[in-house]
Amino acid sequence: MATVWSAFYPDCLPELPGAPQPLVDHTLRNVAIDFCTRSKAHRADLAVIDADASVGTYALTLPAGTDLVEIIAARFDGYSLDPKAPEFLERQYDDWQTEVGTPTYHTRQSATLTLIAPVASADGAGTIRIESLL
Repeated sequence: MATVWSAFYPDCLPELPGAPQPLVDHTLRNVAIDFCTRSKAHRADLAVIDADASVGTYALTLPAGTDLVEIIAARFDGYSLDPKAPEFLERQYDDWQTEVGTPTYHTRQSATLTLIAPVASADGAGTIRIESLL
């Protein structure tokens, strides 16, 4: 969905006489991003991920033109996964990136990767659902 910043010109241009259009568009975009981040207004359920046995890292498919700000909730087969830092997981498991069991935790690895821990066992493969703030 393309945003037409010119729709907001009547609200801001009277206060900004002579402001260049590219600067106004850039500022309106930044204000919109700040609003969505602070209000947590732009949420989305990401595509369901089919978890494979013995795989812990999964790519997140984001809607076009968006960036992941925060994972609001993660679920494995309907059960909530608690968000934890890698340091916590290192204290819990000998090798938290390959430990096999029932997934209970998740940690964000990068802008588009998440990791579940422990990794689902062969008989425990299921689905991962992510609610995110974009």
